[in-house]
Amino acid sequence: MAGVRRALGRYRSGFADWLVPRIHRAHSLRALGKRLLRNRVIKQPFHGGVICLDAVEHSWAWTGAARLESWDRPLQDRLLAISRDCQTMIDVGSNIGTMTLAVALRNPDIRFVCVEPNERAGRLLRQSLTLNRVADRVTLIDTVGRWSQETEHRLRASSTSPRPRAADVWSRSTSRASRRFC
Repeated sequence: MAGVRRALGRYRSGFADWLVPRIHRAHSLRALGKRLLRNRVIKQPFHGGVICLDAVEHSWAWTGAARLESWDRPLQDRLLAISRDCQTMIDVGSNIGTMTLAVALRNPDIRFVCVEPNERAGRLLRQSLTLNRVADRVTLIDTVGRWSQETEHRLRASSTSPRPRAADVWSRSTSRASRRFC
C-alpha cells in the first residue's frame, strides 16, 4: 500500500509540474491564480530543509523548471566555502533568506545576522528559519524601515565625534572584523 501511495505521489507531483507552467502562461488563469493565492505560502524543498515562498511574488520559483535550490547555485556554494572560515556572516537585504538558508542548512557552525526591511519577506524568512530549526543561529533585523528621529538622536548622542565616513570605518575595522564577520 505504501508503494502505491508513493507512486501516486510521484504521478501527482509530475502532473502538477507539467500542469502549473501551462496554467501560468494563460493570462486569465494567471490573474485568477493571483487572487486565489494572495498571501499563501509555498514550501519548497531546499538543501535538505524547506524555504517558504510567497505564492504570487515568487511564482517563478515554483511554477517552472527553476527552483531556488539551483538558482544562483555557484554563489550559494561559494558562500558555503567562505563560511567555513567565519563565525558569523551578515546578509544585508536577505529577502526570504535564500543565501542565508543555503549556508545555514549546510554549515551547522555558522551564525548569521540578516537585515531585511520588507515585512512580508521578513515573515517568510522567520518562518523558514523556524521550520528548519536554525532560528537560534540567525539574528533577523527586520525593523530597518522603522528608523526614526529618536533612533538617530540616540546614535549621535552615544558618539562624541562626528559621523565617520564609511572608508574610515572600513580601514579601522577591517582587520578586527574580518576575524569575526564575513
